[in-house]
Amino acid sequence: MANLSYVDKRRKNVIKNKKILRAMYLISSIQIQKTKGKYEGTKIFFKKIEESIIDIISANNNIDYKYFKESKNDKKIYIVLTSDNGLVGEYNQNILKFLQKEDIAKSNSILLIAGYIGKKLIKKNKYNIDDKFDFFINSPSLLRASDMTEYIIDLYNKDSYDEVYVIYSSMVNTFIQKVKKIRLFPLDIGKFEEDTNEKLLVNMEYEPNIEEVLDSMFELYLKGIMYDILIDAYMSEQASRLIAMNKATVNADKLISNLNLEYNKKRQEKITREIAEISNH
Repeated sequence: MANLSYVDKRRKNVIKNKKILRAMYLISSIQIQKTKGKYEGTKIFFKKIEESIIDIISANNNIDYKYFKESKNDKKIYIVLTSDNGLVGEYNQNILKFLQKEDIAKSNSILLIAGYIGKKLIKKNKYNIDDKFDFFINSPSLLRASDMTEYIIDLYNKDSYDEVYVIYSSMVNTFIQKVKKIRLFPLDIGKFEEDTNEKLLVNMEYEPNIEEVLDSMFELYLKGIMYDILIDAYMSEQASRLIAMNKATVNADKLISNLNLEYNKKRQEKITREIAEISNH
């Protein structure tokens, strides 16, 4: 049976760990609020890019553009966003379960995984993984979104892939996260055509040509989408950590309460024993 000093030492360790858990909870809460405002600063710029693309499509009917073309070869790229750090509850496990449910372990598909912890987890399963794709998720930035997008576009064009998807955990709210799969390529031309009806059609000339102008526009547009996804995934990770820390804090409170009872019981037993020894003398 544990003695008094052991129970006291364990109780103090749990109290110390509870303070750490509480601090991590507060940090995650602050990170969520801080990250929420990050995309707002660039939102207007990327919205203007989208409007420019709509202008080009509205003025050029039946445009034949490579990023709009559908294919049935089933050669796909999956960008999977996981966490860099642990203590996130079921965050990475839920992403792995989604991959297994989607049944994408095919030789003609490739996974591009960002996030150190999730990458280690997914590597244990039989997936075709591109190890050259090596990006962190922590503190998402527009520069990192740009680098990731350029890598993806280069791979898509060089190796003739047909579709590109992003799989990540999205924050529905602070207490609910949902794994999503979003298609990046081919782009849905219908999304742009829906907004062209009210556009004034103007004949314009493009230098050096319309394809190169669209290439530049779409690259910027996709960087905006990727940046938005990175921010959403990072907030989802922080929300998952917040929930995990809250549960751990509740469990720590229960353990401290039990240890306090045990400590007081042991202390009372010791006092009673010492009184009995004194009386015997």
